[in-house]
Amino acid sequence: MKGFTLTEVMISLLLGLITMLGFARYSMAASKGFQEDRIRMGVMGNLRMAHKELQDLLQGVDREFFEKFPIVQDNLTHAMSENLDGIQVGLSCPEDEDSMCLMVWDVKPGPEPPIIYNLNDWDWPRRVSISPVEMGSLPGPGEEIEAMSVLLFISEEQEFCALVERAETWELYLADVKDQPWELPETLIGKFEVIHLGPLRVNHLSLKPEPQYGKKLVYTPLSLDENGWHVGRSHSSYGYLFALQWLPANNLHPHRLLVLGRSRKPPALDPPIEIGGKIYDREVHHVSIEF
Repeated sequence: MKGFTLTEVMISLLLGLITMLGFARYSMAASKGFQEDRIRMGVMGNLRMAHKELQDLLQGVDREFFEKFPIVQDNLTHAMSENLDGIQVGLSCPEDEDSMCLMVWDVKPGPEPPIIYNLNDWDWPRRVSISPVEMGSLPGPGEEIEAMSVLLFISEEQEFCALVERAETWELYLADVKDQPWELPETLIGKFEVIHLGPLRVNHLSLKPEPQYGKKLVYTPLSLDENGWHVGRSHSSYGYLFALQWLPANNLHPHRLLVLGRSRKPPALDPPIEIGGKIYDREVHHVSIEF
């Protein structure tokens, strides 16, 4: 039997090496493509969940209430650019100058049916003394008036809201005028009834860089005591976000919040794309929330 020549052996080895290198290159390309697809799916998944979370939060705000009783505070953490009935918009956030941020105000439901109180005595605008109109209608557990409770004052001549700083049973101490979310009258006119609407919740929403997740959505609660407003402990939510972008209303669209997401090393785009008036030359995904 005739053996292989050295030339034939070398050619066979070379062809085998070329085949192996080609297969390795194909495997690496496939693996890289799979990895990019997995990252892309992770980004889009986080973006969808952040969109739902923000949409539920923002659309849950009672816009009609804040339209009737507009917020006058606009600098609890920094100056806000727009005030949209319980939702304040900051176009340049100190925590992330490339992105906007939001301040979200909301009054959570109080006792049902509402308990009505008589206004018995006051040292306006810091202290009021109240008692239930019907002594049998006492607040249940978790319904008591306490710090951060919102009170609605009603007389034939006046109607306004005020925030409670602290409560001692029926003796209530209101937040200082400079710390009130709402404008208070200088004097009280008429006979008043007082209704406990529920606790006020205030959250500052922004993006914060995270080494492994691009940027995360961060909630920072604010609370009030005798020393004024305080920033609470933040908690973060979904990652792989890139920016929040505000689009004010025009003839075609209502106010819109764009939430943008992308990976830490996004692939280049050729040609670039335009989203909300800005040009992006790297892959970016987005969702929109309308008001």
